[in-house]
Amino acid sequence: MTNAELIIAACSAAGTIVAAFFTATMWWRARETTRAYLTGGGDVEEQGTIFRVEVANYGKTPAYLNTFEVGFAPSDAEVQKARTIAYDWKEFEDRIAPGGPKDRTVIARVPVEPPGAKVVFGTFVYKDVWRKEHRFRFVLEIVKDGSRTRPIVAHVHDDFKNWD
Repeated sequence: MTNAELIIAACSAAGTIVAAFFTATMWWRARETTRAYLTGGGDVEEQGTIFRVEVANYGKTPAYLNTFEVGFAPSDAEVQKARTIAYDWKEFEDRIAPGGPKDRTVIARVPVEPPGAKVVFGTFVYKDVWRKEHRFRFVLEIVKDGSRTRPIVAHVHDDFKNWD
């Protein structure tokens, strides 16, 4: 091989390595941007005696829901301090298709305990298509008349709001 051919071969090899590096970087980044993003919460029914648990997937790939938990507190003071309320995990093996808010899925109806609770909180544990586990948590206030819920965002302890 001549010197010119060696230089061309070396440049071609270097270009191939750079292209492979950028392809691998884009593929790795796509795993995070195209994964499932499960969200949820719900609303109250029957004058605030039943909580309807709903989930939706805002991602681009399916979410595989494994378990979820829902708990209630008599006041928002309970969610402003470290968690002392025991987890009540419920098994729920299902695939939640992507679709966003138009495709909310009701997965359970849970009695509000204690009656007259002012706060509902919960966690969804799910895996994405790459089998990586994620958690989504919610904290909602049950509005006075017991007809609906709304998010509580101020002063909530990390035990109730950390998610990934």
